[in-house]
Amino acid sequence: MNTPLFIAFIVFLFVNLALGLYKGRNVKTMKDYALANRAMGTGTLMITIVATMIGSNYATNGFTSAQNHGIIGLMIMGLGYAIGSLLLGRIV
Repeated sequence: MNTPLFIAFIVFLFVNLALGLYKGRNVKTMKDYALANRAMGTGTLMITIVATMIGSNYATNGFTSAQNHGIIGLMIMGLGYAIGSLLLGRIV
């Protein structure tokens, strides 16, 4: 095992946990958490949701596409996501 890397990972986890607890101290309900206490606009929330959907879809389907069609399948899929994101950016 690579001890310095393991220690850095554990420190990262604790820093991440501490920062989350500190920043989340004002969140009281699920609505506050999900909608960021209405501090973000509709466009920002929509783009966040779309980015999450694209990221998860790319992670799951990208590996299958790469396995079935090779690296070119992954590149074509990424190009499609890039074009779709640019078009979405122009609309929103």
